[in-house]
Amino acid sequence: MPYAHIGLLLLLFFLRPSHGLGSNTAFEGEIEHQISPDKFRTALIEDNLSYWLQATSTSNGFYRTRLNRYWQPHRAQSATLVSQTRLLYVFGVGYELTHDETYREAVVRGADFLLKYFHDNKYNGWYWRVSPQGEVLDERKLTYGHAFAIFGLSHAYRVTKDSRYRQAALDTWQIIKTKLRDTSGGYVKESDRTFVKQKNDRSQNPVMHLFEAMLALHDATELPEILHDAELIADFVIDKLYQQENGWIPELYNETWQAIPQEQGGHIDIGHQFEWSYLLSRAVEKGMPEGLLDIGQRLLNTALALGFNATTGGVYNTLGYDKHIQDAKTGWWQQCELIKSIMRYAIMHRHDDYWVHVNKALLFADRKLIDHEYGGWYPNTAGGVNKGSVWKVGYHVTGMYSEALNLTGYH
Repeated sequence: MPYAHIGLLLLLFFLRPSHGLGSNTAFEGEIEHQISPDKFRTALIEDNLSYWLQATSTSNGFYRTRLNRYWQPHRAQSATLVSQTRLLYVFGVGYELTHDETYREAVVRGADFLLKYFHDNKYNGWYWRVSPQGEVLDERKLTYGHAFAIFGLSHAYRVTKDSRYRQAALDTWQIIKTKLRDTSGGYVKESDRTFVKQKNDRSQNPVMHLFEAMLALHDATELPEILHDAELIADFVIDKLYQQENGWIPELYNETWQAIPQEQGGHIDIGHQFEWSYLLSRAVEKGMPEGLLDIGQRLLNTALALGFNATTGGVYNTLGYDKHIQDAKTGWWQQCELIKSIMRYAIMHRHDDYWVHVNKALLFADRKLIDHEYGGWYPNTAGGVNKGSVWKVGYHVTGMYSEALNLTGYH
């Protein structure tokens, strides 16, 4: 297999923006000028998914995620609820794009490993970390992990139609609603195995991924009550967390969902603003109130204005409430979420002015984040060389490429 195509992303977008779009036919034709779906598909499958499949999948369904630059697994391995379920999504996308049974088989093995070893049969819910043999290493119950259990199982059900995965995803949502929701209408970060002892601090991150998971669950089941519950999560975020005066959603909160001060660590995560802008657009596409799109647009514009280097095309990591950059390093996941969101707004909502940002962001990724020798993406621009960890595992990269293909109507 050839390694990552040198300069591939340089060819994916033409460098001229579109103007004066009229009919849908004309608009669709212009999209073809902007995006090359065949090249996106090649980049996703040959330069990313194939490596993840070969490096992580095992015979018992455990996914190895600690990988060096050459995709070789480290000796010490464990799986978190997030790494196991994100790879269900990654391999599910692989199967939908290629119809290669190897991807589907990896989904089945991984989902069955999840049900057998991560699930707590006594107190319900999901353990946080297990060994390659299924031994429980960390029995905490994290809302972030439970959100990704819904997300991964939803995608597993989509590609296998195995009702066990559908039911497990629906059951997980019931556990979150009854065991991990707080009195303010939000969700705790984590609890002990019994769901009794809970951490007092809060973060928007688990809530964001829970919203994402509910959209995926609705995609898979088409149950109207799931979409209704997803809208309640959006209502909580807009009413409690979104700061209209600044056009952003802070990252960290106290127990009553008041944003903690900057001097105590309060900050804005730039990548998460892009993720929210994307998710709110998807929600409106599913029939949620149009006003969510206005907020998504504001989040996107604020993140571009304050957290995007228009000269280099890179995304910064974190921002203070004083609007000064706190961490300037760019990671693969922030860059992918930027590209995914602005592609969507450029195409779905016809914001032609975003194409220049898309082009710069892709050029930055091509020069700084894509490993043209051994495939895949580097974790960040700060010198990291490992391809995998128990956190990222190709989820953001797959989401970006996959969204480009969806936007072009590629099948």
